[in-house]
Amino acid sequence: MTMRTTLDVLQSVRVPIVAIVLALSASGRAVAADATTGMIVGRVVGAQGRAPVPGTEIVAASAAGRYRARGGSDGRFTLVGVTPDTYTVTISANGFAPLIVAALTVPPGASVRVDAALVPSLREIGRVGARPAPDGVEFERTEDVFHVGGERARGLAAASSSGLGTYTQGTVQAAVAAVPGVQQDQFANVILQGGKVQDTVFSFDGVPVPQALIAEPGGNVVGAQLATTGTRWTTVTTGGFSGSSNQGLSGVIDQIPATGGFPAVTTVEIGTGVSTNARSVEVESRWATPTLRQRYALDVRAANEQIAYGDGHTFYPAEAGTYGLALAHRATWSAAGNAHVRVRRDDLSVSLLAGAAAYDQYATPFAGQTYGAFDGANGSYPGEPSPAAAVTTPSRVRGTYAVEKIADLRSYDHATMSLQLYGSQYGAHTAAPYFDDLSFPSGVVSYFGGQNSALFGAGLDVQNVASERHELRYGGDLRRQTSLIDQLVPTFDEHVTAQPVLGSYLAYASDRWTPSTGRSLTATLRATGTRVVRSDGNRYSVSALDPHLGFNLRLSGTLGVFASFDRTTQAPNPLETERNDAAAPARFAPLAPESGTTYEAALEQQGLLRARITYFAKSETNLVDVLPADFRSALAAGTRPSGVGIPTNAGSLRVRGLEFALSGGALTVSATYLRGMSSSAAQFGYSNLNAPAVAAGHRFPLGYAPDLSAVASYAARIGARITVTPSLSYQSGYPYGNGTKVWIFDPHTGRPAHVPNDNYVNRGYNYCFLRDPAKPYDAATNPYIGTLGTPEGDDPNTLRSTPRLLASLHVRAGLGRKAALVVDIVNLFADAAPTAYQGNPYLIGPPGYGGGDPAYAAAYGKAYNGAYALGNGVPTNDGRTPAVPWRYGTAGYVPSSYPNARAVTMRLQVQR
Repeated sequence: MTMRTTLDVLQSVRVPIVAIVLALSASGRAVAADATTGMIVGRVVGAQGRAPVPGTEIVAASAAGRYRARGGSDGRFTLVGVTPDTYTVTISANGFAPLIVAALTVPPGASVRVDAALVPSLREIGRVGARPAPDGVEFERTEDVFHVGGERARGLAAASSSGLGTYTQGTVQAAVAAVPGVQQDQFANVILQGGKVQDTVFSFDGVPVPQALIAEPGGNVVGAQLATTGTRWTTVTTGGFSGSSNQGLSGVIDQIPATGGFPAVTTVEIGTGVSTNARSVEVESRWATPTLRQRYALDVRAANEQIAYGDGHTFYPAEAGTYGLALAHRATWSAAGNAHVRVRRDDLSVSLLAGAAAYDQYATPFAGQTYGAFDGANGSYPGEPSPAAAVTTPSRVRGTYAVEKIADLRSYDHATMSLQLYGSQYGAHTAAPYFDDLSFPSGVVSYFGGQNSALFGAGLDVQNVASERHELRYGGDLRRQTSLIDQLVPTFDEHVTAQPVLGSYLAYASDRWTPSTGRSLTATLRATGTRVVRSDGNRYSVSALDPHLGFNLRLSGTLGVFASFDRTTQAPNPLETERNDAAAPARFAPLAPESGTTYEAALEQQGLLRARITYFAKSETNLVDVLPADFRSALAAGTRPSGVGIPTNAGSLRVRGLEFALSGGALTVSATYLRGMSSSAAQFGYSNLNAPAVAAGHRFPLGYAPDLSAVASYAARIGARITVTPSLSYQSGYPYGNGTKVWIFDPHTGRPAHVPNDNYVNRGYNYCFLRDPAKPYDAATNPYIGTLGTPEGDDPNTLRSTPRLLASLHVRAGLGRKAALVVDIVNLFADAAPTAYQGNPYLIGPPGYGGGDPAYAAAYGKAYNGAYALGNGVPTNDGRTPAVPWRYGTAGYVPSSYPNARAVTMRLQVQR
């Protein structure tokens, strides 16, 4: 969606009959979600506003770029390939007074329109100020696109809708936390319009970065938290978008780097933690030749910090395994740089990003822990000196990422052509003597493994605005992605490997037709295809042709509406196409692409106060769920599916919601409300609830996003040098709960059945407790003797945690002309504390059960091939000895949330 603003210029006292009407509008839009430059287009007419003024000269200048164009005989002009920045535009013609448009902001991927009416030449110069885009969320008008600019694009002080402000600081998650349509789950993963984490594509300077789930043990913790080093803009495209070489079922988040300018600016920033142990240093330098034919930028950052949750020094180690979040310390570095050289019509550029981080977990190792406690029957933890050796190193996750791009942007009078060659990589390695995988009866496990992925590609994009009524964009992209995973779980002698290669192409063509001022229609077709080659020699191909339609209507000078339809097809992820488990081999099954359809409609008000409300409806089908290998054949035969789970196309997702954005002066407000249903009971992992529910056509409430989240901030100036920005973030509460019923395959008929969730059907993770869990329910002989006692519905995720309102504070104080002190306080009032877990997987009896009941001991002993004598809530690997030296308590459910403890950091910035 593009920003449209109309500024009426008052008469000058020196020129009483002047009729200068300047319409600043962005009636173009970000056709390509990964577009990294913008355009300035417009038409110049005479004082009466009708006759075109031919031969005008238009010059746009800023510290980062200078662009010149000459208008045609029809008064039209186009400045193409414009580096995103704030410009002064001068429009001049023989016989007319020059007109200067000051502070015109050109976001990445946008076409900003300047329609000007000139007056006869007098001694005075017509001048008008255009309100620049704020350093915050800026939205466009024909597509659901948001721009985060300036300081907020760095993500150093943005309020986090998940409450994990310190954990996300300096990452893309923090940069987009206040964007409408963006929500974050309990672990700060970005959720766009209710889709899954993997539905969102992250890219840097238009180059996609391969991702692995942060939630998976050993997952890509670093790549999922791309640093904002060197970033000037972050563009968020949610829902439909008309043409792009990057696409995702939920959208694309692209970080646009800052480029060099003249005069040169170098900033040194040193940060320290006041309430937590944190140290950081960053050096950013941007320079250029006086003619701006050569521009350079470099930004390097290093940091070491304690990540303080809850009370600031403890956390719940149970979350360390499946979710990979219980991280106590982080050491990281990142570097970004780019160089641009202009040779006649060509802008040749090189962009680089690289980074690495290491995370240590809370509470490991604990006293007395030995490697042998987590060995399997046939294997041991890699590198252990002996089974009796004490663990002396913490569980540690390490990761790296890198992006490289070479590009040539050629500019013509009314068109640009961009050719780029690029590569991106991530790597992750985990050595964890202790992981708790939160599943009964697995207990505590050890983990060792790594994964990586490398993507290389070439793309061509063309933009042509030669016609006043038609704006054409077309292009294509070729990619090759190699991936590797090698995971070992010594506790269970489990070894998982995969090494698929995916080759893909994308081609798109888009036309934006503008029959008259204030009306436009966009139509796009995208053709995609992917060739999957597995390491076992199996291979197959998938392809699709996807349409997009978008309609834009201006109702008045500042009020407009838009509606769009978008269909997106996404090939299977590399680690979905292949997963080889040595302990449980599965047969090969090709996967079809996932597909999604999004409808959006918005009403927006532009001007000094900008507001927009958007309704969206999302439907995804053919989603990949992990189901029994014989799922389809067993259902066709009327038998019960069984066997190891493999990725299978069977899932679906339905989401409805509203986005709201308000920006005016120092105030910004954003909010997202959504309700959704998914075939997957949980966002991550392999849930045994999914297969029978999918067979029954049932969908569960979304279990990873609150119904409502909102962020508001106000930047108040105190004097000339101090700005105080308080912010509030609100969440209605995360969904949680096990549900009073579960879906199973009836053991007699093989058909899906909805039955009470008791500890006969679902041991260890249940709602109802039988007198004898070894026998099925019988009202007379084996009644229920207890429940969790919460007002829960049939499905999981029907409860909501307590709503949370978090306050943060950002203060910037100028210290002279070239220095500033920045103070950030997260969880200002320290009134929020973490909760332990979504459900207690070790709840083997009614709340308060202390162990010793013969019926319970016998029933749960079967899971361990022996007697179970432990009390309620005791993690174990063998049913007889505790695996860790703590108890999880006797509560049935504790909703999951992890706000930061109050954290105070200071940063000193010095500029030269």
